[in-house]
Amino acid sequence: MSEQLIFGPPGCGKTYTLINIVKDALKEGVAPDKIGFVSFTRKSIAEARERAGAELGLTAQDTPYFRTLHSMGFMWLGMRKDQIISVYDLKQIGLEMGLVFDNRQVYDDDGQMLLSAKEGNKYLTLIQRAKMRMITLEQEFNENGDYKMHWELLVKLNTVYHNYKNEMGKFDFTDMIEQMVMQDTGPNLNLLIVDEAQDLTPLQWEQVKVLARHAERVYYAGDDDQAIFRYTGVDVKKMLNACSDKRILNQSYRTPRIIHDLSAELAQRIEVREPKMWSARDDEGSIEHHMSIDNLNMTEGSWTVMSRTVKGLNNMADELKRDGQMFLKNGKLSFDEELIDGMKTWSRLSRGEKVSVEDAINMYSLMPKQGDNARVQRGKAKSLELIDPMIPLTYEDLVENHGLIPSKDMPAQEALNLSHEDHVYWNALCRRYADGIPLSPEIKLSTIHRMKGGEDQNIVLMLDMGYMPHQTLLYHPDDEHRVFYTAVTRTKQNLHIIDAQTDYGYPL
Repeated sequence: MSEQLIFGPPGCGKTYTLINIVKDALKEGVAPDKIGFVSFTRKSIAEARERAGAELGLTAQDTPYFRTLHSMGFMWLGMRKDQIISVYDLKQIGLEMGLVFDNRQVYDDDGQMLLSAKEGNKYLTLIQRAKMRMITLEQEFNENGDYKMHWELLVKLNTVYHNYKNEMGKFDFTDMIEQMVMQDTGPNLNLLIVDEAQDLTPLQWEQVKVLARHAERVYYAGDDDQAIFRYTGVDVKKMLNACSDKRILNQSYRTPRIIHDLSAELAQRIEVREPKMWSARDDEGSIEHHMSIDNLNMTEGSWTVMSRTVKGLNNMADELKRDGQMFLKNGKLSFDEELIDGMKTWSRLSRGEKVSVEDAINMYSLMPKQGDNARVQRGKAKSLELIDPMIPLTYEDLVENHGLIPSKDMPAQEALNLSHEDHVYWNALCRRYADGIPLSPEIKLSTIHRMKGGEDQNIVLMLDMGYMPHQTLLYHPDDEHRVFYTAVTRTKQNLHIIDAQTDYGYPL
């Protein structure tokens, strides 16, 4: 077996390089189903599949081993979706334990337990993290340092959770990996590519070792300077020591010179890393400091505003709403698009125009059906589902036959009974966007962790980081240096730094 570790600094064409390795293997006669491309995130695999489809003409059926590590375990072990631990299962465990679990999706798309304030989720996160780190539950508990948690309760939950899964034939995302490691089997591959290797936990590295033992050639790829998920159990040293043959991609196609210089300064703050020399693209770029986002004109070009914390991001969202800006926050439109469509439907009805049955049904779904603010008579909304969907409807049709209550001249915001907050925001949007509110805004808001792998022409970086990350900066400084290195290197042209307004700011 031959191995190589490829370091891909920001914008240096890592995915391009990996797809070229796949391309060369295909030219050598390697069958697509003898190639494995694995990663921690769905985003990485989706990009690899998209590139393989566009550049090599390969379909998902052609490449069955282009998968996240969780998915690889799921598929290889013959697991079924109905066997995955669900919210219902956790509720049953909670009833037995006297613990409350979050009443929502347990894991994100990458198999990480979603952060939650619920007590049950906090304990379960410790159990999962201990497994991913391959340490004892006691060590994880002691290192967690949360004195509100109780050791006896953690041990009991661990036992009850384990027994429940065995009795009910259930498993979680960690089991997908752990059981494949225990089985120690995998597909026979000519080529294995492990992308985003800096984000793998010790248990995931054990799964990679299983896959590598069944492969002829292995390429590990990533950037240790962007290893920003240590809190999930990641140990960046595992990547740094993956193999002795190392290659550094040394030309960035994203990062301009002035951003490159700043990122080099940040990289030097990181103690545990692989030294890397790489070049900026041939453009100067710019960096500006601001006291507040109010000083920025974000009406031209594409912008991403980044915060270290969700709280900081929410505060920024509130500011932009007061200013009447439409934006995307973590990929979601800042004003509910369904509400916008509903108000458009109401406005057409108010002008005497006809609307489709589908539009009327959607509008009705947003209107209250009872109480003092009822806009549709209770039980009347379903009548729309019984009529010919091709018949256009007027305001009068809806009042006479389908229980519509508001007067025709009622403003759309009132007709849909917007909350006070939405009402104020909508008015601000209408003042700013007289020619129409954009549904594909050029302003995006994201936490730094969610923006990893992304880029934008204009980056706005908030240096306020909150108390807990600031504590991490004091006691585990490499973690936060990597986070802000990752943030700065999302910049394609202009970096706007919002200086800290609190005592808990990152020094930049």
